[in-house]
Amino acid sequence: MPEWRRSLDLAASIGMLAAAVVLVTANLPRLDRRPPQRVGIVLPAEPISLDGVATRGAPSAEVAVIEFSDFQCPFCQKFAREELPTFEKEFVASGRVILAFKHLPLERIHPASFRAAESAECANRQGRFWNLHDALSGSATTLDAGQIDRLAKGLALDEGPYQSCLAGEASEVVRQH
Repeated sequence: MPEWRRSLDLAASIGMLAAAVVLVTANLPRLDRRPPQRVGIVLPAEPISLDGVATRGAPSAEVAVIEFSDFQCPFCQKFAREELPTFEKEFVASGRVILAFKHLPLERIHPASFRAAESAECANRQGRFWNLHDALSGSATTLDAGQIDRLAKGLALDEGPYQSCLAGEASEVVRQH
């Protein structure tokens, strides 16, 4: 290959590399050296109580993570199925984090979410919250009162106290969370 050809190939390669760098850097967001503003984030002034809330992990953990969730929310269910097991394995099982669950049923867009939250609270009274949580997490698209009842019955809960709880006791607890 002639020397002029190698020089031309080298010059073309350098030119293409320079053009690529210009294109990439032109499309990168501008780096802002100012600290980020916390728009809309309001931290609680007082500690949030975990009394009566379903938890997983060691009570002695130095960090508590509170999950505010809706059993019928597809994004919440995806999180519960795909991300939560890894989080629990790495942080909760190691004793570093205690995980707490608080109900946030979005009734206007998820009509079965409040009933699911009530059922989970009633299961919680029998020590089976996380069992029902996991069952409900796999049923977001088909969740209705009948499906919720079938999932709860599958846990072999004590039917009398469960039904009594559903008759009104759980509603207040869900609304308080």
